[in-house]
Amino acid sequence: MTTGASNSGAARARRTLAWLVGASLCMLAPFAARAATEAVQIVEAAPETAVPAPPPPDSYTAEQRSFLAALDRLLAAQDYKTLAEQILSPKISAHLKPALDWTRTGTLTGRSIIVPLIYASLLWELGVNYPQFADFKTSSGIVALYALLVAHADGFKCADPTAPSHRIDVIGEQYRNQFAALAVEPEAKRRDAIAAAINMERTTAELRGNDKYLCRFGMQETLDDLQKHQGEPVTAKPKSAFAGFEIELPRDPDYEPSFLTRDEWTKKQAAARARFPTMLAGFLAKYKTRAAHPQTSALPEAAPSR
Repeated sequence: MTTGASNSGAARARRTLAWLVGASLCMLAPFAARAATEAVQIVEAAPETAVPAPPPPDSYTAEQRSFLAALDRLLAAQDYKTLAEQILSPKISAHLKPALDWTRTGTLTGRSIIVPLIYASLLWELGVNYPQFADFKTSSGIVALYALLVAHADGFKCADPTAPSHRIDVIGEQYRNQFAALAVEPEAKRRDAIAAAINMERTTAELRGNDKYLCRFGMQETLDDLQKHQGEPVTAKPKSAFAGFEIELPRDPDYEPSFLTRDEWTKKQAAARARFPTMLAGFLAKYKTRAAHPQTSALPEAAPSR
């Protein structure tokens, strides 16, 4: 590829990302202009200078500020199910703007993978249910691709490799409609979406720390929970008329997964990142022939609520 072609592709990726978190939000003014500016900055800036400033507190009502503080508390408490429900099923319409701000800013500043996953679900909900927000469906797909890349890149940080492997499988299933929609886009638009997701992952890489959500719900946690709750009753519920029963294991809401040292995962992460363009192209190709499924909220796996 020539340098000119490479620069052209990078420019398209920047425009795609700017559209993703900026222009596509123009119908949710008054914060569209700020979102568009931050989108370009986070692609072009170095990682250490790419942190977009959150909206000023005085842009929210007291009730909205309380809502945002509650989202931070839920994430810190690993109450992922309630976090997703608060954002995807808001009790009042005034929560929509701060929910979009919180998930967008959290995505672009490298917060836990649960944040872009919820953001992708929120964008999809708006795109599916409101014709004026139809472009949000493509935005949702790009964010979901970004989350998939984060799982591949940061999964090497997890001491239990079954946790990120499970998360990758879940993302592929829960966000199949987003991926199927991207898969049938014209080739140029599909390439731009892939480039935007790759740029997002690369730009936020140094902002992302050890991710408890990504490294939870694997085999090691299951074994640890069984050991901790040995002898306690378990609940069995039918999966379907033909699939037998599903055992609900007791979960520890305060479970702390283990992580590897930087020296143990850096080279593996770099090698995986080099394969991302080819990997994503092949990944989307598999969704071209998949039928769409009804999809509302892609609620995340969750530790029990307190």
